[in-house]
Amino acid sequence: YKDNEGNTLLSTFDKGILVVPDLKIPDVINSFRDDPVTALYAANEQGLFLGSTQGNLMSYTNGTFKTINTKGTRPIDGIYGDLKSKLIVFDDGDIQAYNKQSGETIKITDFSLKDAVFVSENKFYIGTNKGIIKCEWNGKNKFTADRLPGITLRIYSLGFSPHDQLLYAATSDGLLAIDSLGTTEKITYNNQDIFALDLCYSNNKLYASTSKNGILQVENKLVTHCILPMVSGTPEALNKIMIHQNNFIARSSNGFFQFNTNGTLLTSFHTIFGFSAHRVIDFTIHENQLWVSHTGGVQQINPGYKQLNQPAPLIRLNEVRVNDETIPASAQNNFNSNQRKIQFELSSPTLRNHETMRYYYRLLGYDPAWNINNYVSNKIIYNALAPGNYTLQVKAENQGIFSEPVFYSFSIAHPFYIRWWFIASAIALFLLLVFIIYRWQLNIQRRKSQQINELNASKLKAIQSQMNPHFIFNSLNSIQDLILKGDVENSYSYITTFSNMVRRTLSYSDKDFIDFEQEIKLLELYLSLEKLRFKKDFSFTIATNNISDIQIPPMLIQPFIENALVHGLLHKEKEKKLFISFELKEFLICTVTDNGIGRENARMIKQRQGTEHESFSGKAIQKRFEILSNVFEEQFGYSYEDLYENNKACGTRVRVIIPVKHKF
Repeated sequence: YKDNEGNTLLSTFDKGILVVPDLKIPDVINSFRDDPVTALYAANEQGLFLGSTQGNLMSYTNGTFKTINTKGTRPIDGIYGDLKSKLIVFDDGDIQAYNKQSGETIKITDFSLKDAVFVSENKFYIGTNKGIIKCEWNGKNKFTADRLPGITLRIYSLGFSPHDQLLYAATSDGLLAIDSLGTTEKITYNNQDIFALDLCYSNNKLYASTSKNGILQVENKLVTHCILPMVSGTPEALNKIMIHQNNFIARSSNGFFQFNTNGTLLTSFHTIFGFSAHRVIDFTIHENQLWVSHTGGVQQINPGYKQLNQPAPLIRLNEVRVNDETIPASAQNNFNSNQRKIQFELSSPTLRNHETMRYYYRLLGYDPAWNINNYVSNKIIYNALAPGNYTLQVKAENQGIFSEPVFYSFSIAHPFYIRWWFIASAIALFLLLVFIIYRWQLNIQRRKSQQINELNASKLKAIQSQMNPHFIFNSLNSIQDLILKGDVENSYSYITTFSNMVRRTLSYSDKDFIDFEQEIKLLELYLSLEKLRFKKDFSFTIATNNISDIQIPPMLIQPFIENALVHGLLHKEKEKKLFISFELKEFLICTVTDNGIGRENARMIKQRQGTEHESFSGKAIQKRFEILSNVFEEQFGYSYEDLYENNKACGTRVRVIIPVKHKF
């Protein structure tokens, strides 16, 4: 039976139906069932050279096979030569050279051969598993073989550019360019190493086939172009490439192809010539004919073969799905506004053109440009089409021949909510609602912020105004003692100090923050007045640790100093010491240490005196720290530590954490 593509279908007893694309296509010349051919090389006069799995080297000329070498110990994976040289190089366990004229075989080295490239009639390079060997033939039966220094990498392929005398090597470390002096330079693409599967040189350009970047064109050690060979819509990784009549002949793990220089698939040889089920092992070009070794044997094919009177492909619109529900392609085509997901399924019956067949489609009313899908991607999906009128146009194409187009027209109704008046009303209502909510939230935030600020400000002002008289009253007690004793000179000096202190206190009382140096000066004035009460047995030290350029809330530290004096040092006998130190971190840490009687003894004295009432400054300072913590959203406050020596109270240390503002 012969179908509309020209395929001949043969029925068999035990192998199903055989598809023969063209009865005129030559079959395999030999199946080599017992010793499959693993390598091919074509020479002009000597014909075709073949290497086999068992290490045999053969030739094929004028329909006759001749065995050249049967001493191999492993498969011949490659045969390499050049038309200008009498030699071919192969590896059957040892790397050997065969003289095509004399028929003599000469051993070169025992490395593992990966590739060879000829520079002249008698000079060539060998790529091995351990580097590159430069070989020269004396024209008789001797070779000089020298390893290129500095290159010990595994070689996959070699290429030579006569134009600039550069040797290119595809290695396990990337693509290298080696000049005549042996200088090596790595070639990269997009700043990445190039790992080439095969190299091919033509027309002063090197072509490197890669697994990720297609075919890279290299000129003067620079990648100048990237070619992506495409098969069935996806890039194809090519294991071997050759150039024939400005097209790429290439082998991959998926088949045997011909591409143009743009990467467009021209011919799928394995499909057209009937060896789709066989893996291509090697190929070569001889007298404008392709010789292919595959698992079915060795076959000669014409790369320019065109099927005579090739019919145009057919295309069908098999199915239409609307919102994932199938409807006949001939059914109604007026859809509701919610029927927006439309899917089309195409088909084009073919037995041998799966890889070259493509679908062209466009949806007028959505996108006037033609889109292209490969044969297996036969579904066209539009997930959310807008309301409107559409026409789908589809056609099939096989190697430049197009089918008649197929049309399908349909419409999607407009919903009421996209009419202009509804959209305008909705936008106006939405904007009004947003404006109302925004103003409402803004007013709430303003009132809340104003209340908080007023509350905190009033608390701070009230506490400061209440603390100032208490501070002044305690200072006057000390000066009063001095006046009553009749010490006129010191009284005048301390009155001056007191007036300075009062002036500063009144000046700072209405400020939220003052300079750190101003606070220290105020403390020094206060302590100089308190020193009157304790006479010569009282001393104090203030260690600022060179802190500067900050501001702190005024009069936060004085109440703690007052407590240390009144409750700790006042009742102590002998020497009384007060030490005040500062440390700056994210906040200011003030430590007040006294060597007084301790808090427990002070509490017992208060009980005996009947004064259980807490001082005003203690309550006020606690409230003030609470407000500061709320305002700055940090934890500020103070903590006490009782000091002991030999299990006996020897003083108190208070640690105060104070907020700061930096001046700069």
